[in-house]
Amino acid sequence: MSASNVNKKLDNDSGYLMGLGLIEFIGNTVAQAFAYQTRLDELDLERKRIAEEAALRHKMVESSLAAELAEIDHARTVVREKLALAASNFDQSHLERKQIIGLMQQLTDMLNDAQLSSAEKQLAVQQLEIYSTVIIELTKQNSLSLQKLLNLPQLHCSRTNPRSFLQSDVIDHA
Repeated sequence: MSASNVNKKLDNDSGYLMGLGLIEFIGNTVAQAFAYQTRLDELDLERKRIAEEAALRHKMVESSLAAELAEIDHARTVVREKLALAASNFDQSHLERKQIIGLMQQLTDMLNDAQLSSAEKQLAVQQLEIYSTVIIELTKQNSLSLQKLLNLPQLHCSRTNPRSFLQSDVIDHA
């Protein structure tokens, strides 16, 4: 082989090799672009999965909070009912005491009446003692109810368990 033939062959081979390098470069570029696109698709799927999981957790938290709020609303309703019952009981007790005091006043007036016999006066004294005992008992009952009601502020601390309050008997009046 002559030197010119060797040079021609080298020129042909380097063009061939350059062509192979260009194809390899294009192949690598396409493979790399495909790998990047595949990675983007994977990241998009992961993003979608995380968004769905976040939405599910949000719904769970929202549902849990809604249930807690419903319990609190129920507990508030029960407390309001118990307070209304207590107010009604206090009003009723006040009226009873007022009537008893009126009767006691009449009995006291009777004791000052000179026309009554000593037996009638003795009966009036006994009635006064009975009415006094009744008033003392009413006062004790109201005092106990009031003490139980004064414990209510402990119940409205944040995140108390409304069920525990509902199970306790705050007011014994019926």
